[in-house]
Amino acid sequence: MTGMTLIVVLLSAVPGEITPVGDRYVPGQMIVKFAAAMRGELGESGTSIPEFGVSGIPVLRCERILRRPNQHALAHGLDLQYLLTFDPSVDVPALVSRLSSSPVVEYACPDVLLPLDSVPGDTLYHEQWHLADINAPRAWAIAHGDSNVLTGMISDAPHWTHPDLEANIAINALEDLNGNRRFDALWYPDGDLNGVDDDTNGYIDDVIGYDFYGGDPFPEPTEDDPAGTHCLGVQNAISDNGTGVAAPPWNVRTYAMRCGDSMGISLSAAISAISYCVTQGVWAFSMNFGSLTPYPPLADACLAAWDAGSIPCAPAGHSAMEIPVYPAAYDSVIAVADCGRDHRKTPWSSYGTWIDVTAPGDDIYSTASQSGYDYRDGNIPACNIVVGILAWYKSAWPDITNDSAVHLLKNMCDTMPDSLYWAGKLGAGRVRMSVLPYGIAGDEPTSLPRTAAAAIVHRVLALGDRGRKTEDRAALLDACGRKVMDLHAGGNDVSSLSPGVYCMAASTAGRRHVQRITIAH
Repeated sequence: MTGMTLIVVLLSAVPGEITPVGDRYVPGQMIVKFAAAMRGELGESGTSIPEFGVSGIPVLRCERILRRPNQHALAHGLDLQYLLTFDPSVDVPALVSRLSSSPVVEYACPDVLLPLDSVPGDTLYHEQWHLADINAPRAWAIAHGDSNVLTGMISDAPHWTHPDLEANIAINALEDLNGNRRFDALWYPDGDLNGVDDDTNGYIDDVIGYDFYGGDPFPEPTEDDPAGTHCLGVQNAISDNGTGVAAPPWNVRTYAMRCGDSMGISLSAAISAISYCVTQGVWAFSMNFGSLTPYPPLADACLAAWDAGSIPCAPAGHSAMEIPVYPAAYDSVIAVADCGRDHRKTPWSSYGTWIDVTAPGDDIYSTASQSGYDYRDGNIPACNIVVGILAWYKSAWPDITNDSAVHLLKNMCDTMPDSLYWAGKLGAGRVRMSVLPYGIAGDEPTSLPRTAAAAIVHRVLALGDRGRKTEDRAALLDACGRKVMDLHAGGNDVSSLSPGVYCMAASTAGRRHVQRITIAH
C-alpha cells in the first residue's frame, strides 16, 4: 500500500540475519518473518503492523506473502512472512543487518533472485549471444573450469596482457623462477629470464608459452593482427571477474603461442607448437588456419597429438564450398563449421561430410587489441568455442578421455534447420554444453526420478524404493551416456568406479528419468 506510515528503525545486532552468498536480490525489497507474538496484531495487507519507531526508513508497501495460508503453512509460521518494499535506493543488506535485531522480528533477508543458471558477472556478457545459445549457463550451474585443465591456440599470438586474459594464461612452473605465477620479462633475480631450459623441454624461458615463429619466449602479436586476442577471449576469457566477457570453460588455463603473423602461419612453427602442446599436457587446442593441401607433416603432428590424448580442433574454412580444408579435414582433428543466430550455416562457412560439428560464428563478441573488445565473424571463433566446451568437459569430468569427450561433444549436438545438416554436411549439428546425456536411448528425460532417488554413502549407491516393480530398470552411465553398471534396489557398490560425475538413467512405467550422481571416494 503506497504511502503507508510504517517506519522501520535501524537497529544494530544481527541474531536473525540471513546473508545471501553470491545471490542477487530485488532492489528495495526484503522478506521479514515476524515473531509469533505478533500474530494477533498482523493483517493480510500489513496495515495493522505497528511502527518500529519514530525515525527510520518508510516502508512503501507491506504484504503477507501467502494470501490464504493453509494449516501446514500456519503450523510453520508462514503466515508471519511479509514482503516489505522500500525505495530502490535503500541499502537492503544494511537494513537487513539492523532490522534482524528487532524483538518482533524472527528473521529478515533480501528478496533474493535464486538462479536457475550460473551466469557470470562480466559486464559485457549480455553481448555474447553465443554463450546462452550453447547452453553455457546451465552447464556452469554444474561445474566451472578447473585451472589444471590446459588449452592451446595455434595462431598469431594474443595480447596476453589483456586484463580479461592474463590471469588465465598458463604458467610453466619450472620456468617461473620467482614463483609468482606470472611472466616477469626481466633477467633473474628480478624476473624469470636466465637463458636456461630449466624444464628441459627444448625451449628456453618458456614461462607462458613460446614464439615458435620468432624463436623466443615472448609470444607477442603483430600490431595489425588482433585475431589472436579475439580468439583467445572466445576460447578462455576470464569469466566472472566483474568486467568484460566470459568464455565456455569458465576459467581454465591457456598457453600463449605465436606461429605466424597477419601474412599466415608457418607450417614448421605450427608443428612445433602442436608438439609443445603435447609435451606440456594440453588437453585441447585450436589451429586457427587452413589450406586446401593436406600436408603430410601437419597430418602426422595432429595424429601424434591425438594419440597422446590431446584434441586438435580446426575451422572448416571460409570458401563457402564443399571442399575439404586441412588440418580440419584430417581424421584426427575436430572440424568446425559455423552458424548464425538462426542455427543455419553462415554464408561463408565451408561444409561437407568431413565436418564434425557446427558452432556459433556470427557476431561473436570478445577481447580485442590490448584492452578493448570487438565483434568478429567466422569459423575460427567457432572453433575456439568448441575448444572451450571441450575444456569444460574435462573440468566437469577429469577422467574423461579425448575419444569420450569427442563422442560426448557430438552426442550432445542439437539438430539444425538447415538442409545441409540433414544432408550430413554440417557434422553432428550445433554444439551444446548439455549437462547430462539427454540422448539416452533416443529419449528426452521427462522429469527427475521420484521412485529412483539415490544417494552415495561409504562408496555405496543406495537406490531407494525397494518395492519397485520388476519391470522398472535403472543404470549408471558415464559422461558419454555409456552404461557402466546396472543398478538394483538397495545398495550398489561403486567403489571400483573412478571419481567423477555420472548420471543415473531410470525407466519407470515406460518413462525415462535422469539424475546426476557424483562419486567422490
